[in-house]
Amino acid sequence: MRLINGRKASDVAGRGERLLDERLRVIRVQITASFDNTGRVYVGGQNVMGLSGLETGYVLRAGEDLRLEGVDLADVWIDAPTAGDSVTWGAEVDD
Repeated sequence: MRLINGRKASDVAGRGERLLDERLRVIRVQITASFDNTGRVYVGGQNVMGLSGLETGYVLRAGEDLRLEGVDLADVWIDAPTAGDSVTWGAEVDD
């Protein structure tokens, strides 16, 4: 087993982005909304949405986290109503 980690920012408000561009199946991943975020971050599938009134997915406020097991990181998406808000993540990979 090895540990990997990263950071992903929402570049454009209202447009979901993959947590990781390459396909990588992990045992588990913990996704944490960055402490300096100005708003919420939404985590979900490809159609996750953070725009007001259209929100979908898991909602994370600054410092909150979400744990997922047995997922491909390319299938996990984030969106935020404020461009630049971000998440950090750490995952276990079975090599």
